[in-house]
Amino acid sequence: MENVKILEVINLKKYFPLKSASFRPFAQRQYLQALDGISFAMYKNEILGIAGESGCGKTTTGNILAGLYEKTSGQVIYKGKDISNLKGKELKQWKKDVQMIFQDPFNSLNPRFTVFRNVVEPLRIYGLNKNVNEIEVVSNALEAVELRPAKMFLYRFPHQLSGGQRQRVSLARCLVINPKFIIADEPVSMLDVSIRSAFLELLKNLQQEEELNVFYISHNLSEIRYISQRMVILYLGKIAEIGSTDQVIDNPKHPYTQKLISAVPIIDPNRKRERISIEGEIPDLVNLPPGCRFQSRCSYAEKKCFAIDPELIQIEDGHSVACHLYSRS
Repeated sequence: MENVKILEVINLKKYFPLKSASFRPFAQRQYLQALDGISFAMYKNEILGIAGESGCGKTTTGNILAGLYEKTSGQVIYKGKDISNLKGKELKQWKKDVQMIFQDPFNSLNPRFTVFRNVVEPLRIYGLNKNVNEIEVVSNALEAVELRPAKMFLYRFPHQLSGGQRQRVSLARCLVINPKFIIADEPVSMLDVSIRSAFLELLKNLQQEEELNVFYISHNLSEIRYISQRMVILYLGKIAEIGSTDQVIDNPKHPYTQKLISAVPIIDPNRKRERISIEGEIPDLVNLPPGCRFQSRCSYAEKKCFAIDPELIQIEDGHSVACHLYSRS
């Protein structure tokens, strides 16, 4: 991984208005706070993992980076420019540079299109099919994702493929236009356990060969550890902890991270890990209490945890945590 910052997210917020509140005066409308001021950076040629329980804001973050959601506020800076200010050719280039692999391989491909038509579509959308042999370009993309020989797959339909093969076609569709970023939203969660590791190995190898940046979303910490160099732990729209994968997994500081990691199985039968259960009620994202969002489920909570929202502070090089246990005040 090169220490060159290529993308920076600054105080990103995303609030979803509740439908039941749409007829209320603007000042009285209620919002679900999916993201509430997260900041992080991605560096050239790295895989950044983002983990947390369902509803923590992982997919919302990925959708904003992919341009599928508009942010409520904050900035996403790419190569020194806020992507919300991009227009014309610059905006088209950004959309080309950022591609997404979705969670469900059975719904991410057009069932009426052949594999060839599904994969060639981005080439045609961005006008990159001029003066090229489409079949050759698509075949190369299929070979790159290990669907070999490519001619055996070109004219099949999605229903004739396995889940793992469909997800490889989705990856080929990304690669065919030479993107800079791939946002992978739990890409193996719906695949058989026996083929998950093969897909992760493929993605990891392609990231190195093609010098890609990958934003890898998952609730599975074992996947995150295997594939990413750095990772972010999200809890209810806030960053709880961020650092290198080894730092966060081997030396977790936030009580929430500690509880998540305690639930990860250990392969070695001679090692034991104390299981730390997460108890207490999850706060309502519409009516959040003051202070730390983990307060109601934290065994270390003290008075200031119920009044003051902890800031994200660096506790060692590259490793930051948002917890009053490590605050300087």
